[in-house]
Amino acid sequence: MSQIKSITQVVNSIKSVLELSHELKNITCSGEISNLTKHASGHWYFSLKDSKSKINCVMFRRDNLKVNHSIADGDEVIVTGMVTIYGGNGQVQLVLSTMQLAGQGALYKKYLMLRDKLNKEGYFSKEHKKTLVKYPDSIGIISGHNSAALADILQTLSNRWPIAKISIYESLVQGSNAPENIINNLKIADQEGHDVIILGRGGGSLEDLWAFNNEELVKTIYHAKTPIVTGVGHEIDITLVDYVADLRGLTPTAAAQLATPDKDELLDLLASIDNHLINKTRHHFNNLQLSYENTVARSILKRPNLLFIEPSLKLQELSKKLDNFGLFITSLEDKIVDSQQKLLVKSTYFKEKQIKLISDYQSQLQNKWLNNLSSKKHDLQNMMTQLDLKSPLTIMKKGYLLSYQEGKLITNANQVNDQKQLNLQYYDGLINVKVLKNGVNNGQ
Repeated sequence: MSQIKSITQVVNSIKSVLELSHELKNITCSGEISNLTKHASGHWYFSLKDSKSKINCVMFRRDNLKVNHSIADGDEVIVTGMVTIYGGNGQVQLVLSTMQLAGQGALYKKYLMLRDKLNKEGYFSKEHKKTLVKYPDSIGIISGHNSAALADILQTLSNRWPIAKISIYESLVQGSNAPENIINNLKIADQEGHDVIILGRGGGSLEDLWAFNNEELVKTIYHAKTPIVTGVGHEIDITLVDYVADLRGLTPTAAAQLATPDKDELLDLLASIDNHLINKTRHHFNNLQLSYENTVARSILKRPNLLFIEPSLKLQELSKKLDNFGLFITSLEDKIVDSQQKLLVKSTYFKEKQIKLISDYQSQLQNKWLNNLSSKKHDLQNMMTQLDLKSPLTIMKKGYLLSYQEGKLITNANQVNDQKQLNLQYYDGLINVKVLKNGVNNGQ
């Protein structure tokens, strides 16, 4: 008998099978919205139906914030999500991640492709975004002629920061000619030296806001030297210019708030600083007055002659010390003169003694050197005599000679080759002879 399972276990088993299905993890379908409930938590609960079937759906707040259009019962939508089962009642439901109106499918797909392309090319990089001036003097506004968005921006700027100079660049904000018109106005405004430029438009459908998804407009904003704040549509409307802008306001009014400080807050701050400075000045003045009163009350000021008694006594004491020091200097000078005279006498005696000592050393050294030189001459003469006696030339003068053949010394008759010339070396010269016959007895 198989194991009996609880209803919860059965529901969880079905849920696991559904969630593990690759096909049902990311499914796209279309249908009509019914029974829409927008919960206080921000989550959306509704059903999607067609002519034959209906399925419960939930779209959590983190995902429905990305939906850039309003929804209501009866809307035909295209959604993407995963199929799962809700454990509480065992009902199958779709957990949605994206939603778009059915008529906007192709346009929304084009929007997503262009967004991803520009993002990969770095146009939405946070590192490139410029910092806004805290207290702008000049503000440029690009918006539609007599539009509600322009009126909201001007009213907000008037309430928050009326001291700024406002320049309005009325532009087309919808239609095929709008992107080029916005780009031209943006380039002109960027050359006017504004501290910030506000780009604003009211809400609308994806088609209505399509001019703000233009690739060339995104690149123009990216290369602009002036910080740009966008306020296009409502909170759920996110266009490509919002990604590239230095700051994005959820509405045109919010964009004007981001671009300016609040004058009331600044006035409160200035009033607080003013009060602080007044209190600090008053406190400092009170301290100075108290110090003055304490100084005036001192007894020394009532008897000013007391101020000079002690310094006068110190001056007399210093004068006596200075006189004593002068006597000490005079005594020291006398001692120095006496020492100089004694040093002169001693130095003269020492000099004469050293001169005599050097003269004695010179005489001794000269005698020693002459004696040594005579001895060395005598030794050299003896060595030369011995060397002369042993010289081969001395022996050769007695009739002896040396014989060579081909540069080799001949020491016996066997070495003589009668076919070659013989060289005879006398003490006073060299002669060459020819051997006629070698009379050496070779034992034959």
